[in-house]
Amino acid sequence: MSQGEDEAWTFYRTGQYGKALAAFRGLETKGDVAALYGLGVMATNGLGMPRNDEKALVWFREGAAKGSREAQFGLGAMYDLSRGVRQDMTLAIDWYEKSARAGYAPALTRLGRMNLLGRGMSRNYGKAFRFFKQSAQRGDRDGEFYFGMMFIRGWGTKRDVKEAAGWIRKAAEKGQTEAMRVMSTLYEGGYGVAQSEKDALV
Repeated sequence: MSQGEDEAWTFYRTGQYGKALAAFRGLETKGDVAALYGLGVMATNGLGMPRNDEKALVWFREGAAKGSREAQFGLGAMYDLSRGVRQDMTLAIDWYEKSARAGYAPALTRLGRMNLLGRGMSRNYGKAFRFFKQSAQRGDRDGEFYFGMMFIRGWGTKRDVKEAAGWIRKAAEKGQTEAMRVMSTLYEGGYGVAQSEKDALV
């Protein structure tokens, strides 16, 4: 990530949407492909500008065509969630897979969830486990949480609560709210960790 992109996303994360939009537009004029994803995110969420899924779709498509793995993920989500376009799970999965092959962790997590739930495809715990493993190893907090949950349930792998706790703790420490709830339960009951009411409360 370039310094300009980092600055734009910092503005976005801190709620300074006007500055974020200006930063992304400035990067776009310089030919920064990554800026197209940022503009698409702001348009589809209505942040810094009125919500406009059609504009977001244009930016995601342009970025995806130029090889942006983030934009490929964004385009997949538009087809998945029927935002600005008719739902098409085949195209959604195709774009998610392109993004995942480029190593984008959120796309790996999304494909894991789709295999886990049987959304747009047959349910496959083994594939879900492998996708979550890849995203967790890349540090995606949702991937870490779901990877841990696969160990708790014994889905696609042998049940191992201690291994589960390690991954779920990583996600919880990054602010993943479901992971926080599960870690509280694990500490309260002493499942995979030393029992601690204090840590459960935290």
